[in-house]
Amino acid sequence: MRLQGQGKAGSHGVIWEALPALDYLLEYCETKKNELAVQARHARRHSTVNPLQVAYQNAWEKLRKYNDLTDEAHEIYAAAALLNPCLRKRYFIDRWTDDAAAYIEPMMSKNKSIWEKKYRQILPEEPSEEFRSSFDAFIAGVQHQPTMTEDEFDKYVDAPQKKAVKWKEENLFRWWMEYPCASLRQWAFDTLSIPAMSTEIERVFSSSKRTITVDRNALSNESFEALQCMKHWLDNKLVE
Repeated sequence: MRLQGQGKAGSHGVIWEALPALDYLLEYCETKKNELAVQARHARRHSTVNPLQVAYQNAWEKLRKYNDLTDEAHEIYAAAALLNPCLRKRYFIDRWTDDAAAYIEPMMSKNKSIWEKKYRQILPEEPSEEFRSSFDAFIAGVQHQPTMTEDEFDKYVDAPQKKAVKWKEENLFRWWMEYPCASLRQWAFDTLSIPAMSTEIERVFSSSKRTITVDRNALSNESFEALQCMKHWLDNKLVE
């Protein structure tokens, strides 16, 4: 239910929460299942199967199925967790242990590749030549490009985790807004803007049903899209 929010401040509905949520639920089901097994042994009820223990096992298997599917999209789910400064690479080192530890290196390699191919070369916009004086152009021409001594991606993911905070109060997006590396900042915004679930889309469907009435069933796709867009802008106070 935590993932059903709108994620306005960077939590309660943002994609980075998906993997930790699955890890949390898998661990919870495993713990409860083992506790019930211990209770059964102490009570010497080896021949009696506790229905709750079976339910936890079924829940664990279903969660594991969905967790395995995220392995096919490391550039989304794992990347989103990496791009939360409270998690970074350390989260995977701590949580992906035993057999799961073998997935850390391929996951990091895949995201490093995406960083190098799509984002690393993004640079801040230069002032338009139209608004730059000839002297500014001269200075720009004699400047040497800085030599990148340390990759920004490695520097970020290997840095100490930020102390856990309530993003509803601090705002994850504002944190990234102030991050000095423009290319890494762009990757964070592209990834963390993905909703964790389709709940918000379902809300739009419900809103659509109330918008398209019997008397308004001839609305064009473009008009309907504009109505929904304006509604969300107004609801979120982006326009007056």
